[in-house]
This record gives sequence, C-alpha cells and structure tokens, in this order.
Amino acid sequence: MTDLAESVHFEIADLAAAVRLTRRLAPRWTVSLHERRDVNLVTARLREHSGDFAELLRELEAWVEE
Repeated sequence: MTDLAESVHFEIADLAAAVRLTRRLAPRWTVSLHERRDVNLVTARLREHSGDFAELLRELEAWVEE
C-alpha cells in the first residue's frame, strides 16, 4: 500500500461536526483533525487488513445519518 492510499481525508465544513467525526473514528483508526480557515480536514489512517476501507465508509455513513 502506498502512503497516499494509506489515509483517507474527509473535508468537514463545521468544526464541531469534524470533532464529532474524529471522536467517533478514534477508537478504531488513527485519526487527526486539521483546522483550516474554510474547511476542517479529518484524516483516518487505514489499517492493514482487507475490508478496512469499507468498514471506515460504513462508519462514516452511520455518522452522517445521526
């Protein structure tokens, strides 16, 4: 896996929402939050096992539905 493919980035406009997403993902992935002027960037590092990207997207989908 290349460095670029090892992380997934989500742009979240609202800082409070970005914090909630970061906290939700943190128990299972290494996550960081970078505050920027116009958007907040939540980055999740994928784990080695297959299916991790799908798991991450399902977790993101559940967060969006809340």
